[in-house]
Amino acid sequence: MRLILSLLVTAGLLAVCMNSAIADDDKQDGNKAKAAEYFAKGERLFDSGDYARAAGAFLLAYDLAPHPMVLANIAMSYDKAGSVVKAIEFYEKYVTSLKKKKERKKIKARLKELSSMVGELSVECPSASCRIEIDTIDRGEAPVLIAVEIGLHRVEAFDGKNKIAAVDARVVAGEVSRVELFQREIISEEKEEESVEEPIEETPGEPVPEEEGVTLGAGFWISAGATVAAGAVAVVFGVKAVKAKEDFDATGGTDEDLMDQGERDQLITNVMIGITSAAAACAIGFLIYDLKSGGSKKEEPVAVVPGPGLGLAVVGRF
Repeated sequence: MRLILSLLVTAGLLAVCMNSAIADDDKQDGNKAKAAEYFAKGERLFDSGDYARAAGAFLLAYDLAPHPMVLANIAMSYDKAGSVVKAIEFYEKYVTSLKKKKERKKIKARLKELSSMVGELSVECPSASCRIEIDTIDRGEAPVLIAVEIGLHRVEAFDGKNKIAAVDARVVAGEVSRVELFQREIISEEKEEESVEEPIEETPGEPVPEEEGVTLGAGFWISAGATVAAGAVAVVFGVKAVKAKEDFDATGGTDEDLMDQGERDQLITNVMIGITSAAAACAIGFLIYDLKSGGSKKEEPVAVVPGPGLGLAVVGRF
């Protein structure tokens, strides 16, 4: 009796296992079929030039049936769409699956090109619970360190649902732009819109980023250019005058044409030396004037610009 019961239990377990295996196979087949549909859709979108949507379709296909070649399609779609950070992410995933050195070399070369188009943005906020959004995308609580494309990015800080600070941060390639946010006040959406036309008032005690640098004026560059040009002409005719004198001496002082040519060349040389001296003096004068007046301010390649009435920030690079 016990033997019969054991056989029945074993048979029941085998039946359950077989049914489970069949169900899993059916599910996998269904996933593969759905993945093939998404992949075909991605190909159509890619061929039509809709690269962003193509990347989305390829991602859905990869989630259902992961395959390294699908990663390549995702990376190329993001690359064509101009989503540099995403393209780098999926190229890096794809390159690890490649066995051929030639293909790896090709992908790594493209990765190197794309890496020159991104930098990193580091955001810190002293608030106890400070949620950071960069270009309206939630990046979690501060501190945040994230790779972003070069250019200007909107950085906003939230305490719960209340926006407490916002700045525009400029990121350059291959460097980390550091943003430290300082809460000024809770900002409502209505107040933000109203304050666009109002000047920013500096709060005492808060550091304000300053731009430094002197740009030399056009007068200096024109004078400097004239100095170089006149000097070059003086050198050329000076050499010609020396050569004419040597040839004249070689004839025993009998060739009057050589004598006349040498005198003309020497005259031109003397005039050019005078012009060179005058232009150099002007250049020095303009240089002194520009240095004393401070010239015009240069914009730093990495900067944070306070948003209208939204708070201040200090930015640096490292």
